[in-house]
Amino acid sequence: MPARHKCSRKGGTPLGKIKSALEIALERGRQVAEQVGERNEWEEQQLRVVGENLARRYLADELTTWDLAAQLERQPEKARGAVAKTASAALAKELRLDNYAKVLEGVQALRKEEAVTRWVEETRRACQQFQSEQAREEQEAAERWSQRERAELAKRGIGGTAVIGLNFKASPEWHRLRRVWEERLAEIRKRLVEFLEQ
Repeated sequence: MPARHKCSRKGGTPLGKIKSALEIALERGRQVAEQVGERNEWEEQQLRVVGENLARRYLADELTTWDLAAQLERQPEKARGAVAKTASAALAKELRLDNYAKVLEGVQALRKEEAVTRWVEETRRACQQFQSEQAREEQEAAERWSQRERAELAKRGIGGTAVIGLNFKASPEWHRLRRVWEERLAEIRKRLVEFLEQ
C-alpha cells in the first residue's frame, strides 16, 4: 500500500503549508494596499503643493486671474478639481479687507460652480459692509478718543498746537478695535474656507 500523508488539523504538513500560503497571500495583499494608500497620499500631497503654490503666486502678483485659470487648465484633468479646491481654500485663508477683491476674483477663476459663485458674492457683500462699518466705527472712535484726550490735556493746561498731533492709531482703543475687527473678519474667512474645503 502506498504511504499516505497525514492531513490532520493538529499540525499535519499539508494543511500547515496551505495556511502559510494563505497568510503570505493576505500579507502581500495588505502590503499592496498600503503601497496604494501611500501612493494616493503622496499624489494628494503633490496636488496640495501645486494648489498652494498657484495661490501664493497669484497673491504675489506673479499670476493674473487669467494666468491662474490657464495654469489650472494645464493640470491633468483628473487632478484639476483637487488643485482648484486646494488653491481656492489657500486663497480664502489669506482674505483681508485690503485684498478681498483679488482673493475672491482668484477663487472665482478657479471654481466655476454656481454654489461657489453665490458664496463669493455673499463674501464680497460681507466684506464691503464690514469695510464701511469699520471706517464708520474708526471715525467715531477716533473722534471720541480725540475729545477725551484734548479734555484731559486741557485739565493739565496743555492746548493749542501742542495737541494737533494726537495719534489715535497709537492708542489702546485703536488696538482693541483692531482685535474686534480681526475677529469679525476671521469669522468671514473661516466660513468661506470651510465651504471651499468641502
